[in-house]
Amino acid sequence: MAALNTAIDNAVVAGRNGLGTILIKSAGNSRALNYDTNAVSWNANPHTISVAAVDQNGFISDYSTHGASVLVSAFGTPGEVVTTDRTGRSGETPGDYRPNFNGTSAAAPMVSGVVALMLEANPWLGWRDVQEILAYSARHVGSAIGTGTRGDEEYAWNFNAATNWNGGGLHFSNDYGFGLVDAKAAVRLAETWFNTPQTSANDIAIFRDFLDTSVTINTGGTALSQTVATNIDIEFVEVDVSFARWDDLGDLSMRLISPDGTSSVLIQNSGENNGLSSGGFGTGRWSFYSHAFRGEDTSGTWRLELFDADSSLSSPITINDVDITFHGKTTSVNDTFIFTEEYSDYAGRLGHSRAINGGLGIDTINAAAIDSSTFVNLAVGYGFIDGIAVNVNSIENVFTGDGADYLIGNAVSNQLVGMRGNDSLYGSGGNDVLLGGDGNDLVNGGTGNDYLNGTNHFSQGTGERDTLVSGSTTDRDLFVLGERQNGSGRVFYNDRGRSDYAVLQDFDVYDFAGDIADTIQLMGSAVSYSISNVRVDGISGAGISFVNDLIGIVQGISASQLNLANSNQFTYI
Repeated sequence: MAALNTAIDNAVVAGRNGLGTILIKSAGNSRALNYDTNAVSWNANPHTISVAAVDQNGFISDYSTHGASVLVSAFGTPGEVVTTDRTGRSGETPGDYRPNFNGTSAAAPMVSGVVALMLEANPWLGWRDVQEILAYSARHVGSAIGTGTRGDEEYAWNFNAATNWNGGGLHFSNDYGFGLVDAKAAVRLAETWFNTPQTSANDIAIFRDFLDTSVTINTGGTALSQTVATNIDIEFVEVDVSFARWDDLGDLSMRLISPDGTSSVLIQNSGENNGLSSGGFGTGRWSFYSHAFRGEDTSGTWRLELFDADSSLSSPITINDVDITFHGKTTSVNDTFIFTEEYSDYAGRLGHSRAINGGLGIDTINAAAIDSSTFVNLAVGYGFIDGIAVNVNSIENVFTGDGADYLIGNAVSNQLVGMRGNDSLYGSGGNDVLLGGDGNDLVNGGTGNDYLNGTNHFSQGTGERDTLVSGSTTDRDLFVLGERQNGSGRVFYNDRGRSDYAVLQDFDVYDFAGDIADTIQLMGSAVSYSISNVRVDGISGAGISFVNDLIGIVQGISASQLNLANSNQFTYI
């Protein structure tokens, strides 16, 4: 197993040119034996994504192995999962598809497919980004939170003490991890995940020594505690224990409690004994992992509790060293508040606030995973997210999802991104970046030197009719009709016809030396473009065409007022 784990660790360090290979592992099908993912070394490894299985009703399957190292769940009900088979007589079934694929071995490939879609949407995600997005986009299934367990569940759902998921903490259970994988929500977050890739190279680790002497554990338990002064945003926690003697794995229970009171069972009566453990237990060191603290801070007093179920003299559990390592990223004043379609389930209760306060820094609301229309007015500090009224304070940036969204900036520089739907974006004051995304969008910069783009970094305006408005004749705005992103160039609204284009309004033409005027950004060079007077759908102005395809109309301006070679009017990338 050591060689396998070395290969896993090397893959996330060097794979994908340092971004990390994404490794998905089934949690296992040994629930009946009460096995635990923390008892198997390649599940007890933060570099793999352990996936549990749920049935068609969303409840944990009666075979799915539990553990604090489970990240998410997917479907695995026998007879309910269909996959491709070899065609014709070469296959295992008469048809070209097989309905007998099941277990966590079926659940894990579903998550692999979701990750593939995420990387298609954003190939620059690091392996830690992928885990973060899966956790924050996963859906609650099974028993209601706070009501105990039902069916085959062994661990109740609880919220942790994070503050940036739907106004509060994330839900977690050793049965389900953070919940059922949600492909659409995960892809929507991936599309808007613009931070520095989170990889092995920038993983921040804080180490604390909890024990350096021999202790024999009894039924009453042994408690160890340490205060952590340094603060990071937690992604996962590693508890490394050195066993001087451990004769019966099934006797051991271990629980870690955070300063905020979140409790994570690391292992409990796992059902294996020392000689039969699939993970290679025995005298020596073993690392246990928990995802339950994701999003919490490290600072404060942490408590580790260990119990021996029988305290038998013939099978003692003796430890002589305990180290805990907290992994994550440096705490920043630049906060991102993520909202999903579960916000309306918890807003105003169970620790999930209707007040969004960014405080210091450049703070962001990311509601890209929400289908319904989002309204946010940063100027007055009010809005609606997932149908819930919210108060907004000290927020600079907003990303929305598939609805017809309405976003209004404030006096500082904002980034407003509409993604899909027919959106209306108003920058107000400040030097704003406004991206309409897919759909027929209205983009109005207001005052300030603004970047006006009716599409976004993932689309090029095909089939759209966007309106880009300067909003001021005294500022220098950039109207974007093309760009280069990640090395590739795109001409917007280019579909060989007049069915899509951008209307540029309030465009201030540079017409004398020293004039503070607006600029149009095009991709390529001037020789590919032409300008002529046009009237389309009742709109008159100077039409800008790329190889005879209309891509923009500068409304109220004649063709003679624009010159493609004038660097004060046009810029090329």
